[in-house]
Amino acid sequence: MAAGPSNKGIRYIWIGMLAISLIVGLLFGMSPFSVLVEFVKTALHVDTLKLVGIIILVVFLGNLLKERGHLGQLTRSLETLIRAPRVSIILPSAFMGLLPMPAGALLSAHMVDEPGDRVGLSPESKTFLN
Repeated sequence: MAAGPSNKGIRYIWIGMLAISLIVGLLFGMSPFSVLVEFVKTALHVDTLKLVGIIILVVFLGNLLKERGHLGQLTRSLETLIRAPRVSIILPSAFMGLLPMPAGALLSAHMVDEPGDRVGLSPESKTFLN
């Protein structure tokens, strides 16, 4: 899989998100302090922490399956069953999309990566197909 955004890029995304949150809060008549209080309450809410935990575990599971070679076995088996390479690239993402789970796209991204490389897809095309 292609390298992700640099830490510098991620930092800029968070700065932008925080700035937009502050602007939206101010547009709705909140004081800057109350926007900060709501941000902290939301960041520490149980549901937010559960979601972050789920995303971390899905990323860990995807990396573990990839490192152990299980995702490669899965995609090769799928290519054996379905002779059309492009269909076998799209199918795992489609099935993952049907599952009611957060961060499913993170897991299916690993399933699109290796077969996409074999077909010669660009990183942008693999992202689109995922």
